[in-house]
Amino acid sequence: MANNTNGSIRGTSIQVNGSSISNVTITIENLDTGLTRSVQSNESGDFRFPLLPAGNYKVTAEKNGFRTTIQDSVKVGISGKTNLDMRLASDDVERIEVTGSTIAMVDVTSSSTGIVVDSVTLDRVPVPRNLTSVALLAPGTTQGDSAFGDLPSIGGARGYFQPSQQRSRNRS
Repeated sequence: MANNTNGSIRGTSIQVNGSSISNVTITIENLDTGLTRSVQSNESGDFRFPLLPAGNYKVTAEKNGFRTTIQDSVKVGISGKTNLDMRLASDDVERIEVTGSTIAMVDVTSSSTGIVVDSVTLDRVPVPRNLTSVALLAPGTTQGDSAFGDLPSIGGARGYFQPSQQRSRNRS
């Protein structure tokens, strides 16, 4: 079993309404190596590609009277069985295709962390009732050094001294 480094693709060729289509030519192409294989779907519309090297494949389904269907980037894993349906639309049906994409806007120039603490949370959490103890509940917060007033460090920043605290530290 550990020596098995192949996967497979199996599926069914069907019409958009859900009924199976026989004798559809299904072609696969490994996008990394260029390996190409073709089979015909059987009378039930079923097809199978055994013993495939793991990788990303492009799967194409073609038959006269139907539009070509392509599925890009079908992943085949080691000892995995990838199942897919190839839906073919009739050539005599008007088809409208809409494509689009989104760009995820992530601000990588700054970060923030925080916590919302209400009275119910404070009643349930066993911490002292002071600002430092409550601030330590926030993610990325650590206990400060006693040399710096035991103030919490949030996200690696140093604790903030009130001006009166700074003056009293300078005198001692």
